[in-house]
Amino acid sequence: MPILIKDLLSTLRRALPRPLVERLCARRLDRMAQRLLRMRARIDAMSCHLGVATPDGPAPRPASDADGSLRRMLAGLRDEVGTMRRDLALWHMRECGGRAGARLAAALARLNGIALDTGAAALRLERELDEHERLRAAVRSGGLI
Repeated sequence: MPILIKDLLSTLRRALPRPLVERLCARRLDRMAQRLLRMRARIDAMSCHLGVATPDGPAPRPASDADGSLRRMLAGLRDEVGTMRRDLALWHMRECGGRAGARLAAALARLNGIALDTGAAALRLERELDEHERLRAAVRSGGLI
């Protein structure tokens, strides 16, 4: 974003009443929380898919992880969620001085909790994928678990 526009937006933001700014920020945080909840639902669906077994052994490996790309994406998601949580904490201290109205504080707490849960779900799915791969390798080599 060009510096002139950034400066203009910053000036406008400072001119708005604090309760309005907090409400706008809370709405933005709520939208981010909804996006994270959708990611979490996708992670949970993939995890359920891995839990399904077939008569020949574990379920087939998801096509999207044939080359390990799903695990790399999950690791990247966990890194991004961690960065987002740190950035939010820094922003809260810098912009709000660590203070916030009830609506903004609730949105921050909700987003932080959802981010923490989503990161944990991603880590859990990574481990499940590793275990799934180990089981498939054992079935292929004839050393049934």
